[in-house]
Amino acid sequence: MRHRLSATIAASCVLLTAGAAAAQVTLTGSYSPATLPSGGGASATILTLTNNSGTAITGGAFTYVYPTNLNYNSAGFLGCGAIDTTGFSATQFQGANINLANGASCRVTVSGNVTVSGTYALAGSTASYAGAAGSPVALTPGANPTLIVAAAGPAPVPTLSEWATILFGLMLAGGAAVYLQRRQFG
Repeated sequence: MRHRLSATIAASCVLLTAGAAAAQVTLTGSYSPATLPSGGGASATILTLTNNSGTAITGGAFTYVYPTNLNYNSAGFLGCGAIDTTGFSATQFQGANINLANGASCRVTVSGNVTVSGTYALAGSTASYAGAAGSPVALTPGANPTLIVAAAGPAPVPTLSEWATILFGLMLAGGAAVYLQRRQFG
């Protein structure tokens, strides 16, 4: 009985320790939508800094450099508080002064247009912060870590243009008129 009880307590301690180790600060990224038709279109990169460290973090910051050919022009924020975005440009996003309570998230949605076909993986990025262990953390892929912009399809098979069809119709009508006139006088 004593061995069983001590084994149960030891197993519970291991589970509690493993659960505590899993709590952390994470930075995830994803594209929305994940695919675009030929010619491109509107796309957004969603970056989420989540605090599950068990304590509040302060002074959080990260820089995200957009992949080549992705041109962004606006950003939206959810749960980020008084985030400093003076580093926002057409080629990168810099967020600073992010303070998050335990269990809170800061979601940054950067929107823009993509016109060049290709496959775009999330660019590498890290977030740094104070108040919890593990700083800096690297960007991890979210649900849609790759944006695919379809290439232009094959050129359509040429057919008779409208003008060629009209000319063909006139030639056919002229031929019919000549045939009928010869038939009357012939």
